[in-house]
Amino acid sequence: MKLEITLSEQDYLTHQLFIASQSESVIKKRRVGRIVIPIIYLLIGVPFFLWNSNGPGIFFIIIGILWFFFYPFYSRYRYKRHYQNYIKQYYQPRIGQAASMHFSHSLIKTKDHTGKAEIKMEQVDQLVEIGQHYFIQLKNHQTFIIPKDQIKDRSGFTTFFEGLDIDIVDQQNWRWT
Repeated sequence: MKLEITLSEQDYLTHQLFIASQSESVIKKRRVGRIVIPIIYLLIGVPFFLWNSNGPGIFFIIIGILWFFFYPFYSRYRYKRHYQNYIKQYYQPRIGQAASMHFSHSLIKTKDHTGKAEIKMEQVDQLVEIGQHYFIQLKNHQTFIIPKDQIKDRSGFTTFFEGLDIDIVDQQNWRWT
């Protein structure tokens, strides 16, 4: 099976956001950011009520509540913006460049403007399928990004990997949240 692919900035962004959404450290940071800051605002606001100064107390409590509800939107925007800047800085030479991939039962051969590579099929850890992409994840944590719209025979593509006894992870409902 042979594929000719060209990756866009959006393809790289989707991959980075997917990896971030699976990262325990990113999940933990986002959870802590959502919970700890409102608690701090609440702890600052409570003494104002004890001192009979309700105005500042209400202010801090409202800020804490608003932070709790609006932080997910802010965090989603902040991470997306971070990865967009990262991609512009580090992946710009790769964006829009054609690459070819040839799959056999023993190798993945790739060729792009930087050179050629051969990866043994036994180094493939899993094939992840999300809404618009396939990610071929290798055991060394590298990933091939393959946009679905650039594959002519999608069912043949997944059947090929099933035949090699490679795990296929269905994440088609994934979205960046």
